Amino acid sequence: MLQRKKTVKETIQFCSNFDYIFCTDMHFFMNDLQESHLPLFHGVKIMVSEEMMKILTEQRKSSVITKRKKARHALRLLNELSVIGEILLIPSTSQHDQFNFYCYRLSLDYKQPSDRILGYYLKWNEEGLYRLLFVTSDKKTYKQAKRKGFMTELIQN
Repeated sequence: MLQRKKTVKETIQFCSNFDYIFCTDMHFFMNDLQESHLPLFHGVKIMVSEEMMKILTEQRKSSVITKRKKARHALRLLNELSVIGEILLIPSTSQHDQFNFYCYRLSLDYKQPSDRILGYYLKWNEEGLYRLLFVTSDKKTYKQAKRKGFMTELIQN
């Protein structure tokens, strides 16, 4: 099991060395990922939910300047990551009622975008086909993922 509070660099290197797929929340792409981290992702698989992409695309058009800037920054970095690493896109479901119930069973709030995104990752993690590492700097999200049995790393900037 990973120790708590690793740096972004250490966490990316762990994924690369031990063949884990790097997955994270919007908070990471909007606040924690820096241009200097991008070369570290060479050869690392990154899992991104379609739900996250939709939300970032919507926020890119936001009237709130800070949201708009952060969303544009996140989308630009994701675009660059698609060239450096390998991005695996989790499609959104068309069966919203069933996914809502799945989130409810996990004590996630379907109405909260961060909970829905975590729900998609948890669903894929249940399949057991991939070795996923969920990375976040948000303590609430970290605790939620950890309680669900997800291999999770709390990072520091």
